Amino acid sequence: MHHKLNLGVLLLASIITYVVLSQTGCQPGQPSASSAPVPKADRKYVLHYTGDVAIPDDLLVAYNGFADAAKSSDTDRISQSVLPHAVRIRVGMEAAVTEKAEDICLWRLGDKFAPDIMVVRKDAADCYLIRTASSATSWVKTESMGWRLYHYLDKPIM
Repeated sequence: MHHKLNLGVLLLASIITYVVLSQTGCQPGQPSASSAPVPKADRKYVLHYTGDVAIPDDLLVAYNGFADAAKSSDTDRISQSVLPHAVRIRVGMEAAVTEKAEDICLWRLGDKFAPDIMVVRKDAADCYLIRTASSATSWVKTESMGWRLYHYLDKPIM
């Protein structure tokens, strides 16, 4: 049963990814929206990452900003990382009673958020999934806003 639930969660996340990618215009094989040089990112959350997928520096800068904001439960800074209308940020505990949550629930963040990157998956050009011990975040690079979080799954690895 547990494996079927995890498979269902992954399938749902893949469907959401497909829908959001099609709405944002992100297609496999497209060149990056910006070829401007980016600052070298702080590598504090990839110290133990051993995966094969290279993380673009500008994505890592965006992820670091989100992770720092999540650790401090800073609603304003978290919302700056999110693609408009893609992910809800909840303040109360109403979303905290389920096993997983697709909204960012501030009650679950803070000391419960594990920022260290464990897995990175490249879904398409300028579209990545970043998995930590506490959550999965999907990112897309937009032409006007740069990297933005478009899907969030609060699901600790058991």
